[in-house]
Amino acid sequence: MAVNFKFVSAALLLITSPATAERFDVQSAWPLILPASGASAENLGEMLNAASSGELEAKIYDAGKLVLSKS
Repeated sequence: MAVNFKFVSAALLLITSPATAERFDVQSAWPLILPASGASAENLGEMLNAASSGELEAKIYDAGKLVLSKS
């Protein structure tokens, strides 16, 4: 029986390599304390994280936290 070493090494690489999630930093256009729009942004982040089974990590930030607003 011939062993395909390329296949075996690729399988071992997949098994031994740690799973890393794609990380996204998302800034809301509105403050997160607002009942409607802020809660919706946080819910979106939670739904993205849950739906991706750990492959995606969305972190939702308050308005002006990552990029300052122009006043």
